[in-house]
Amino acid sequence: MSQSSPTQRSTVGGNSPQSAAREVQSRQECEMGECEDFQALVDEVTTSVTRYCRQRPTAAALSIFALGFFVGWKIKPW
Repeated sequence: MSQSSPTQRSTVGGNSPQSAAREVQSRQECEMGECEDFQALVDEVTTSVTRYCRQRPTAAALSIFALGFFVGWKIKPW
């Protein structure tokens, strides 16, 4: 019977050493303020889209209708 070395770990449950390292890195980035930058970006995009939809409601409605029509056409619910 062979024994595995301490560096070889089981990937039961999908927790590999690489994913654990990525998780630790993402936590460190959040601690350094990277998550706040992303949140600011999301807020800016949301504000821009909202302002565009208020200035041009017809264009926004037609765009959403066209997107819905296209998605519905692709999934073919009938």
